[in-house]
Amino acid sequence: MTKRDVEKVSFEAALQELQALVAKLESGDETLEDSLKSFERGVALVRVCEQRLSAAEVRVSQLENGPDGPVESSLEPDA
Repeated sequence: MTKRDVEKVSFEAALQELQALVAKLESGDETLEDSLKSFERGVALVRVCEQRLSAAEVRVSQLENGPDGPVESSLEPDA
C-alpha cells in the first residue's frame, strides 16, 4: 500500500492492522527486509491513528465548548 492508501484508512482499520503487524514482528518469522517493511508500515499506521485521535479530540472539545458555553460534564444525576 502506498502512503496515500494509508491516509484513507479508518482509525479502527489502522489499529487492527497495526496489531497484526506487531504480532507478526514479535513472532520473529520474517526476514530482516520484511521486518523493516512491516515496521515502516507500522510507523505510517501509528501516524494515521494519532491524526484520527487528534481530530476526534478537537471535535469533542468543540462540542463541549459550544456556542452556549461549556457543557456540564458531571456524570452524577441531579440530587
